[in-house]
Amino acid sequence: MITYDDKGKEIGKLTYYISEITKTGDELIASFTTEEKNNSGVSLSKVPGKYKCSNGILFIDAAVAIPKEQMAPYKDMVVQSGEAFVEYPYKFISGQTFRDTSFTIQVLNNGSFFTNLTLDQTNRKVEAKATLTSRTGIWECLKITYDGKFTTNNGSSPATSFNFKCTEWFAPGFGIVKSETYSSTNTLISSFAIKSVKKYQ
Repeated sequence: MITYDDKGKEIGKLTYYISEITKTGDELIASFTTEEKNNSGVSLSKVPGKYKCSNGILFIDAAVAIPKEQMAPYKDMVVQSGEAFVEYPYKFISGQTFRDTSFTIQVLNNGSFFTNLTLDQTNRKVEAKATLTSRTGIWECLKITYDGKFTTNNGSSPATSFNFKCTEWFAPGFGIVKSETYSSTNTLISSFAIKSVKKYQ
């Protein structure tokens, strides 16, 4: 993935490294790490996660939905999380809505608790079908929007929150090929779009 700033300028790269694929019954699980680097190749964040596919539904680890610019301050710290997934059914219809999602991760600094980070997704819905042309070709997508809230709470200072909006282009059978993050006042903050795909070995 190529990452862009609020002016559409290329600022870095977001890479998903698949480390393992396992199958349990009818469930297929892909473990991965997503790493963001700036244009100088400096790592800004690393977040582990999982994809799951079961009964025609793709489950994407909620951790990857956290705005990447919000994770940059914790790039040298340890991130711990439980499992929480965002659902993407294989079949969609325009206007379809999804249940809300809430996900919390804990950040450790030198082995000690530093803060909790919580992501809330609400009002998720399919806006329309959309054809997306990227560096990898043409993708038949579904345009999905939601409202997000990112909260930092260290337990000693008042919690701080950042409200945003997100638009995703989701290709059924593959995943998210483009995403745009906006402020609560609809100003573009950042975006990313697929650059290339390499087959898992």
